[in-house]
Amino acid sequence: MTGAPFETFCSTLSRASGEPLFGTATQAEVWFLLEYDAVWERKAFESSTLPPAIKERLAAQVSAIPQARVQVIRQSPRRAPEGIAFFVALTSERDPALYEFRLASYADLLVLDLPAIVRRDPAYTAHRRGDPLWLVCTHGKRDRCCALYGLPVYRTLAAQVGAAVWQTSHVGGHRFAANLISFPYGIGYGRGAPDDVPGLVAAGQQGRLVIEQYRGRACYNKPAQAAEYYLRRATGQAALEAFRLIETSRPAPDAWTIRFEEMATGAVHDLALVEEPLPPQRVSCDADEPEALTQFRLIRHSTSGPHSA
Repeated sequence: MTGAPFETFCSTLSRASGEPLFGTATQAEVWFLLEYDAVWERKAFESSTLPPAIKERLAAQVSAIPQARVQVIRQSPRRAPEGIAFFVALTSERDPALYEFRLASYADLLVLDLPAIVRRDPAYTAHRRGDPLWLVCTHGKRDRCCALYGLPVYRTLAAQVGAAVWQTSHVGGHRFAANLISFPYGIGYGRGAPDDVPGLVAAGQQGRLVIEQYRGRACYNKPAQAAEYYLRRATGQAALEAFRLIETSRPAPDAWTIRFEEMATGAVHDLALVEEPLPPQRVSCDADEPEALTQFRLIRHSTSGPHSA
């Protein structure tokens, strides 16, 4: 970070350009979160000194399970109970779940039946965590903005929620730093600042979203994330479970139709979006050239009677 011109930071450029946050969250329905307190290289998990059997096991699960990913996590200072922390977050819209394990050694992970956990096998019900978990990306070797903006947010969040927050490796979207994710729902926020922490925590405790900083929900693809944002802006509904995604269709290469059910009334919301280009932009601080970007623009929102399943 030292000596880098502030105006060249990718997050500064993104803010200045007015690039929207919505529709940018990383899509993943299964998250493996493993504590690893050694040095995080640019590819934190792949370049780690974790035992090869552990890396092979988790990599195999990511290959076998659609929409799965691995994050390495840590706390500084450490506040969690004794044992290596390992979490499995299932961020599906219906019945999201978060499982928590304390490992005496990394070898204990090999004993866990990860596919059974992903299936929500009752054998692991005792490990299901009821309290929310927060991650803040602080992966400075992946992008300097993640450390610059992520660490102050992490420290503020840790002062408020203690062991319920962890630093995490790359979650996507350096230019939106500080990036936060709340589990079990997989709610992604961007451009976080320390002053935002009390509001984000309060919203999480009350089952609400902070729309202004909302990047999207991990179980939705990017068009559905954008459609949900537009829907919530139009209706003023911030309650997390106010809507349920019915379907996503793509009538043309650059057009999407997204349908949501309003849970309180059964009304169906149809939103038509088009994907449009944004001016090219550097998406990371180390990028040599700008990249082509797009955004989703709402062109129609209609409402009809109750949905019939």
